[in-house]
Amino acid sequence: MTQMERKKPVIQIKSFLLLISFILSSCVTINENQSSSEEKVSINLRLGTEYLKQGRMENALNYFQKALSEDSDSYITHLMLAEVHKRLGNFSQAEIYFQKAIDNVPNNSSEYGIVHNNFGVYLCTKGLLEQAEQHFLNAAKHKMYVTPSAAYENAALCAVKQNKQQAEIYFRKALALNATQQRSLLEMAKLQFAQQNYLETRRYILQFHAIAKATPESMKIDIELKQILGNKTSSDKLNIKPNSRKPN
Repeated sequence: MTQMERKKPVIQIKSFLLLISFILSSCVTINENQSSSEEKVSINLRLGTEYLKQGRMENALNYFQKALSEDSDSYITHLMLAEVHKRLGNFSQAEIYFQKAIDNVPNNSSEYGIVHNNFGVYLCTKGLLEQAEQHFLNAAKHKMYVTPSAAYENAALCAVKQNKQQAEIYFRKALALNATQQRSLLEMAKLQFAQQNYLETRRYILQFHAIAKATPESMKIDIELKQILGNKTSSDKLNIKPNSRKPN
């Protein structure tokens, strides 16, 4: 993949806060076994996250810095600080904290994939495609990461403008792991349509419409397919049954 600093690929992932809630759920509950320092980290992370959800960045930053003062190796805190600085436009600081989160997250941690996936998203939006790809793959291949299909989809979305062939490989990997990955289905339909693979296009569109509400993009592809194939429905013209085969 070629790095393109000025072109920022459009990449859609689950909300950062939804992902980070999985991390925080295991550390913000205060119990008798926690030390005083651990309690402070948990409280400050919880308060910082609430302010982050409200868009109150300065307050969030304050509490995350307090958490970091209690545990300078906390990859969770570094990841949250990276998110705040990213939203504030302090990209050099954001990257520093992302890298610290990467450096400190244990390889045997269930959050390893989350940290790498989020850093990959950041790098992709900055146009650092090769670096982003590596972090997406680190996440996708990690045995404890619960949503590897999302990481493969992100890798594909990051690659699609510069390397459609590689993007297709990653979309297929995402769908092999999760056949209901909606964005991957739609993007594969678009790629197959561009290659004039109308049979494959129709199969992906059928699968997409079976699980998701039609979008302007999906309807456009469907209409253009019917125009190309004639007045019959595209599935009749191709002599296939809807959903007769799942996309690869």
